[in-house]
Amino acid sequence: MSGLEADAFASATSEYFNETYGEGWADSSIQPALDSNNAWMLQSGYMVFFMQAGFAMLCAGSVRAKNAKNIILLNILDACLGSLCWYATGYAFAYGGPTEFTAEQGGFSSTAKFIGNSNFFAIGLTSEADYAFWFFQFTFAATAAT
Repeated sequence: MSGLEADAFASATSEYFNETYGEGWADSSIQPALDSNNAWMLQSGYMVFFMQAGFAMLCAGSVRAKNAKNIILLNILDACLGSLCWYATGYAFAYGGPTEFTAEQGGFSSTAKFIGNSNFFAIGLTSEADYAFWFFQFTFAATAAT
């Protein structure tokens, strides 16, 4: 993209956000880059999670008709249990930092960097970006477990 095209794109983008969010959007809490990152991460997560349906159809087509219901149920339970396990421990083990926990917080204390020991049950996720990232990684974990 040449400099002239980049300037035209920047002015068109600014005009779009002025029309959509009003003239004061740059001074507000609206962050278009963060919002678009979250939207992209969620849409990508939806597509990955939709692979579960593809795997269910593949498995159902590989067995006799009388067992198709069992295979579909197996895939649904895989997604449900995968989400519960990812919520309870998976995200914490994968992305939790080696933070100190006190007994009041119901955790244990460790400074080893082998495995995470924070963010169990999504405690500590505060922003929309954290939840979008959590969902995106969950879809990969659940699909990989299929």
